Amino acid sequence: MTVIRGFIGFSGARRFALTSLFALVRVNSFPAFNPFQTCSFDGKVQLAKLRCGSKEGAGIPETANCVARAYLRSHVPDSVCGYLTDVEGNFEYFEDYVAISKVLEWEDQGKTALRLKDNALFVFGGDSQDKGPGDIRFTTLMVALKQRYPDRVRLIIGNRDTNKLRLTSELSDEAMASAAVRNDPEFPYWLPADKVVTPAGFLAANGAEDSVANRLRWMLKETMGADGAFDRRRIELARLRGADPSHVTDDEVVRSYRDQVAPAGGGNFALRYLESADLACIFGRTLFVHGAVTANNAGAVPGSNVPEPDPAAWVARLNSWARDQLAEFR
Repeated sequence: MTVIRGFIGFSGARRFALTSLFALVRVNSFPAFNPFQTCSFDGKVQLAKLRCGSKEGAGIPETANCVARAYLRSHVPDSVCGYLTDVEGNFEYFEDYVAISKVLEWEDQGKTALRLKDNALFVFGGDSQDKGPGDIRFTTLMVALKQRYPDRVRLIIGNRDTNKLRLTSELSDEAMASAAVRNDPEFPYWLPADKVVTPAGFLAANGAEDSVANRLRWMLKETMGADGAFDRRRIELARLRGADPSHVTDDEVVRSYRDQVAPAGGGNFALRYLESADLACIFGRTLFVHGAVTANNAGAVPGSNVPEPDPAAWVARLNSWARDQLAEFR
């Protein structure tokens, strides 16, 4: 079996200690299984150089180009599977992908909808947000694509998707008023002790008041690896309104982040992505995940001490567990 992955690690529904990468490994220890669907990949080995930096909006530095590598293996000649991961809100990066894609094309000149070509499958490997002013637009496109082609599109849950569930509890009035939360030296617990910056330390270093906006800035920079995302969201909100970024207030940015995972309301695009996505999926003999599959975690299901040896059953149980966690969150 071929395993395509995009992140390492997974923990509970409220807090996630995950690191991101783009890699592919081959796993030979899995037994044969009945495929959910067979497909081929568009080519053998392709190397596509796509821009990871963004030139959109003032104050966003242009970063170096990155190389997205896709290992593409043939299974069935008349079917093609497109794979993309870690767009992270960089809409220019996604536009570049669509321009070279053999499976996706724009439905309209305004780039508000996508069309999946006939006899094609598409997998997005997770991490829809954080590094560009396109979080809302890109994630909304993925959810709409899944709704339009439910049997031919698979969305994978990534760490940058799941960690937004923390917003509801960590920006609550109770958390904001808690001195223990402001000064907790053990959170984020996934970082080495010498790398932890508490909310109080962050505020002191920046000479900032303890507002919800500044607490969100702390979360994004010090716990989510998304420094600058607050202002990139401001830029995207302005673009969606046809306004200047200076006309978008801090409170409106905070509301956008809170709304994206709110159980009710029209702005919960991130929650809708999670509810449309899976922890893992199988096409043919290819397993897609946003993390490493190792001898230590293959077959493991949270809450169970008995490993699941069959890959198809393992994926089904993982996805069932994720759906249960999201239902509990709601």
